[in-house]
Amino acid sequence: MRDFNDDYYKKIESLDREALVRLIEKVDSSPWRQGYHTQPVTGYMSSPAAFFYRDGRYHLFYNWHPLTDKNNINYWYHVSADNLSDFHNEGVKLRPDDLYDSHGLTAGSAVEIGGELFVFYTGLFEKAGKEIAPVQLAAEFKTDKKLYKHPVPLIEEMPEEIKTVRDPFVFKQRDTYYMMLGIEKADGYGGAALYRSTDGLRFEYSGVLDTPLTTFGDMWERPEVFELDGFDVLMFCPKGIDKYGYNFWNTDQAGFVIGELDTGNVSMDHGTFFEFDYGFDFNMPMTTVDACGRRVMIGLLGMHDTDYPTAEYDWANCLSVPRVLSIEDYKLKQRPHPDIKKLRQSEIKAEGYFDHHPKRLRDFYGDRYEFIINFIENDASEVYIKLRVSKREETVITYKKEQDEIILDTTFSGELPVGVDGTRRHLKLKGSLRQLHIFMDDSSIEIFINDGDRVMSSRIFPDNSSKGVELSTEIGQCYVEMTQYKLKESEHEKIIYSWRGTD
Repeated sequence: MRDFNDDYYKKIESLDREALVRLIEKVDSSPWRQGYHTQPVTGYMSSPAAFFYRDGRYHLFYNWHPLTDKNNINYWYHVSADNLSDFHNEGVKLRPDDLYDSHGLTAGSAVEIGGELFVFYTGLFEKAGKEIAPVQLAAEFKTDKKLYKHPVPLIEEMPEEIKTVRDPFVFKQRDTYYMMLGIEKADGYGGAALYRSTDGLRFEYSGVLDTPLTTFGDMWERPEVFELDGFDVLMFCPKGIDKYGYNFWNTDQAGFVIGELDTGNVSMDHGTFFEFDYGFDFNMPMTTVDACGRRVMIGLLGMHDTDYPTAEYDWANCLSVPRVLSIEDYKLKQRPHPDIKKLRQSEIKAEGYFDHHPKRLRDFYGDRYEFIINFIENDASEVYIKLRVSKREETVITYKKEQDEIILDTTFSGELPVGVDGTRRHLKLKGSLRQLHIFMDDSSIEIFINDGDRVMSSRIFPDNSSKGVELSTEIGQCYVEMTQYKLKESEHEKIIYSWRGTD
């Protein structure tokens, strides 16, 4: 339940054409609009909402607050692509305009039922006494790219052991459909509830998923389960986790456990919960299976409780680059999806030593590129990779060899967000640093470490003049091989509604 005020219900339909044009122009004047990352036309991108591949095209819906305040009522916005490097705006596809979703829509999932594609989501509606309550809903995705809502809720009542629910993930095992919901239990801790159905549209309660994590956080958002390389992976976003060591330093967490799901006994035996990303801003991930059968994940680059400098221009957040997931030697790896290579333009290669004298790479500069650094020899105590460098700004990646520790430092990256715990994130590696695979855009950096063993992502907001690259060490020298690709800009069409996708 949530207490909503009148400002929350302000909808984009309340703006006339002139006001909408002014809003879009203000957003476009932002110095931090992304080049190749998917971003909102205006307003606040909240999270991926449904993601699937169908009839040769990828479709991704995201929760969208179209006006300036991230707490305004949200819609579902649609982007699509024939490859995972270049999504095109399709416009609004779900609006908060029916009885059961009049007060907003949260994220969900997509699944095929009887040859047709359905999406599932949580609607918020007003019960008696002005109580706002969640309800699970479905809509059918047609070949005209429209979503046709089913008017009847999929679940009638919540059991007493559940306080609140959201974010339905629907999947099929043999002849049974299951719906997994993120919940806050009556005891105040988070978890996941499981429902089952024979037809995919009427669900009965099976129970709260029994796992070793009985007191882990106070709400599990965005649960999703899938089979990967012979294991079951359960991913979710627990809220209310206290930080310790190098873990859980962000306001929101996104991570996974690996084990075996038993739907019959409503239980999962699994190992330790790990974060997907050890940077500042990766959140609310969602997966699909691509055209080649690979499990692909895309997440939000943005934290709900963080206020970003882009808010001054009436927009916030973007999607991450797509990551291919795999399990190798019982560890989950994340690698950039091969489709990103389609963005590559000019290529620059170099190799050589650098030491404690700062080495400015004159040809390796820019604000929109892919940068691969292979460490061939390293006897330096500490290695410093400085990106987006100018006289006043730099984003620094430090590697401490003795500790096998990586530090991402955004202290001088430009304008800083508000609501972030510090400007450094630390990561302990298992073994020495062998490779950094970096994706830089106008206002983000994503770092894949040691062929996808770990990832660190952050939004950064430097000046447009901050484009330099500089290498140095504390003591000793390092020999590297480097490749940089300039990446082309994607089209970001200014579409709010589309005849192809809305009534």
